[in-house]
Amino acid sequence: MKEKVRYTFIDLLRGWAIILMIEPHVFNTFLLTELKQTGWFSVVTFINGLIAPAFLFVSGFVFEISSGSKLDDMRKFKLPFWKKLWRLVSIILIGYALHLPFYSFSKILTKSTTEQIQSFFAVDVLQCIGVGLLVLFVLRLIIRSDKIYHYALITLMIFVIFISLFFYKM
Repeated sequence: MKEKVRYTFIDLLRGWAIILMIEPHVFNTFLLTELKQTGWFSVVTFINGLIAPAFLFVSGFVFEISSGSKLDDMRKFKLPFWKKLWRLVSIILIGYALHLPFYSFSKILTKSTTEQIQSFFAVDVLQCIGVGLLVLFVLRLIIRSDKIYHYALITLMIFVIFISLFFYKM
């Protein structure tokens, strides 16, 4: 059996991101309003803004590493394909489940307010990770050449940057 390779810097980045994901929820909740007006709080806010991109980077990196050895099986729709697809869909479903206003389908339909429904359809980092990995997954399955795959990713990245600027202005 082939020995699995661990990348310590990815484990450290993942741990750092998890700790910093918890920090703003606790720290910002209990911090006095007067302290939020001080100059150092903008530094904390900047660091907190790096958390979601760190998760996006780590998830994409880990996806690329874990998919490489099983690519042939995934292209033949064997077990690794279905496992990977289920994981990606699960990430998206968990992202939406965290936004559920009630844990009862009938209550969601009858007692949800407009704000709760809008909150349910809000997109956060979990949905971005799930959809982003799903796009990588589909592209990886369709494009056989590594060179063309990487060019496609660069082109897609440039497209997303420009379209993001458009949506940001809206």
